[in-house]
Amino acid sequence: MLLEKRNNAFTLAELVVVISILAILSTVSFIYFADNISSTRDTKRLSDIASIETALKAYKQTKWSFPYPWNTFNITNNSFIVASQWKLDKNVRLSSLEKLPEDPKTQWSYIYSITHTKQEFELAATLENEESSQTLLSGNYKSVSKNVLPSITLAHDSWDIEIFDSPVWNGDENRKLFLFNEVSYNLPYTFKWWGAPFSKWVDFTVLLAEAETYDYWQNSDYTSCEEIYEANKSIWNWQYQYLTWGTLQNTTCDMVTIASS
Repeated sequence: MLLEKRNNAFTLAELVVVISILAILSTVSFIYFADNISSTRDTKRLSDIASIETALKAYKQTKWSFPYPWNTFNITNNSFIVASQWKLDKNVRLSSLEKLPEDPKTQWSYIYSITHTKQEFELAATLENEESSQTLLSGNYKSVSKNVLPSITLAHDSWDIEIFDSPVWNGDENRKLFLFNEVSYNLPYTFKWWGAPFSKWVDFTVLLAEAETYDYWQNSDYTSCEEIYEANKSIWNWQYQYLTWGTLQNTTCDMVTIASS
């Protein structure tokens, strides 16, 4: 008697089920690993910024000031240079770092900005592990009022930017370029347009409101309107903040009178 031949092949229905399961598992795995990869890159960015800050402070201990970024553009207030900004690339030499870190995804140098006195600085990167990318802003720069000069880093990269504007609560186009920590509107670069500074051109008051939500503002080291003016952190007559008997006070400074005296 001949034995009946078995059919060991999968049916079409079984193949469809198997392929569907594999597709689901692949999608889940991709999302899981993608989230973990972006989180790992963000951890690297935080570590990089901390390492650069340490190196910059070591540089200042020997040179008495922070280094200028190479190939800068200037941030000007009433045509006076307030700060200089560019990428912290190989043209800036920090002896305590063998190589300057770069963004782990774009391979671009981190954004670096310093005041004209070379005594205050900010570093900027973009964090990607949120629903929308966010700015990472760090450094020793201290603002004198949220409406005046909230940061010394802008979402820009090519020519001098004039930020003087009165009244400041309206804000011209350039004031919408200010970078704020943990805010999603202004980024030093985006991942969609690789390496390019970016701004959504949101109204300046909206930028300030979101930055204030994250308690971005820092206490001032200045004790008078004259000190604020001499530090070139003034924009017209507006409300500033300075220390009086150890307490932070709000005051309206007459910068026009101070400038003419």
